Amino acid sequence: MRCFWDERQRAHTPAAEFFNGALHAAAEHPGRVDAILDCIGSTEAPADHGMEPLLRAHAHDYVQFLQTAHSDWRSAGRAGDAFPYTFPVIGRRPLELDRIDARLGRYGFDTSTPIGRGRGKPVTGAPRPRSPRCRRCSTASAAPSLCAARRDITPARIISAAIPT
Repeated sequence: MRCFWDERQRAHTPAAEFFNGALHAAAEHPGRVDAILDCIGSTEAPADHGMEPLLRAHAHDYVQFLQTAHSDWRSAGRAGDAFPYTFPVIGRRPLELDRIDARLGRYGFDTSTPIGRGRGKPVTGAPRPRSPRCRRCSTASAAPSLCAARRDITPARIISAAIPT
């Protein structure tokens, strides 16, 4: 199997994760990265395909959210990593979610997905993904919860690449 790795991913070093009602040391740390890379063996550097593959796989508003989430969190007077802690009710009427707290909940899946400084800038060197089809509306979407027919309901787990700004 071909494995791709970009050293910029090492910047994903959250200070903590929140689960089971408390903050814990983050599972993602440099030692874990090294252990995984040691097991994988050789890797290849990804080619840079720009933003087009990301925007083909993810809704533009989701990608835009990831790019500004941490700075918006800090602008709201919060310290450290941005943690989702409030979540929209599934099936509720569409809402305009302007506050960072609400947007973290809209796009976050749970409280164990912090976004830190520089983690919203995507690694654009990933191989071109094949976009799965949403079962509900047949549009291409890596996260069916972000498809056009369902954009206002189920939040998707935040997965952002780690690149320092």
